[in-house]
Amino acid sequence: MALKISQLAPVATGTLDGSEPIELGITGDKSAPNGAFLPPGYIKGLKLTWVSGTALTVTSGAAYIPSLGRVIRLGANAAKAGLALAASTWYHVYLYLNAGVPDIEIVIAAPAAAYNGTARTKTGDTSRRYLGSVRANATSQLHKFTHNAQTGAIKYLVDLNNPDLKLVASGTSVGTDATVNCSSAVPVTSMVLSGFAENNDTGIVYVSNADVGSPASANILEFIRASRTLLGDFVLTSTQTLTYLTGNAASFSLYATGYIFER
Repeated sequence: MALKISQLAPVATGTLDGSEPIELGITGDKSAPNGAFLPPGYIKGLKLTWVSGTALTVTSGAAYIPSLGRVIRLGANAAKAGLALAASTWYHVYLYLNAGVPDIEIVIAAPAAAYNGTARTKTGDTSRRYLGSVRANATSQLHKFTHNAQTGAIKYLVDLNNPDLKLVASGTSVGTDATVNCSSAVPVTSMVLSGFAENNDTGIVYVSNADVGSPASANILEFIRASRTLLGDFVLTSTQTLTYLTGNAASFSLYATGYIFER
């Protein structure tokens, strides 16, 4: 039988300091702790923090683990150093229980489709809750970045001319859409590229994506006037692409400054 709050035993004044664990039963399984009033997509904290080219830390926080049917809490920052990374490769960060202790892993295996809202697990393994993705550059070093855990925004702290981030260099596509693959700068969990675009010629550059339609058919999501620049977000397809079209001989360049992802 569930207890009402009024039925709980009183606690002596001054003995609580806010660090006490609270055990919550799960709907349909009152014996299991941690999770009844929290949705299966719950996540809080767990910010990705760049430490060095071979080291990453995840801050304290909590998230629901589908295979456990409950929330687990990472009570202290989890640091991973000495990472051996493959060049020009995405790595994905997961929360899991390691012999009963909350821990993180950083692996190439990509996240599965969302199981609740935007929440994801590792493909084929619901014991791993997806936290985010990081990119190793051509020299097997993690790109430096900053992560806003509230908005899901990653901002690169890397030279824009890095090959992973320079997506279009002086491109011209008059009358025909050109497709730009942004997957070197944006992970599979993102459909929003934060970018810097530059138009170095006399015509207008029009930007869209294949899910919306050709910018030649009035499906213009962004445009850059002649000799102007644009700093902002570009909506991508689910395969991390966009399209652009130049009005005449316009020269278009596009650089990634970050991305917004879902978890």
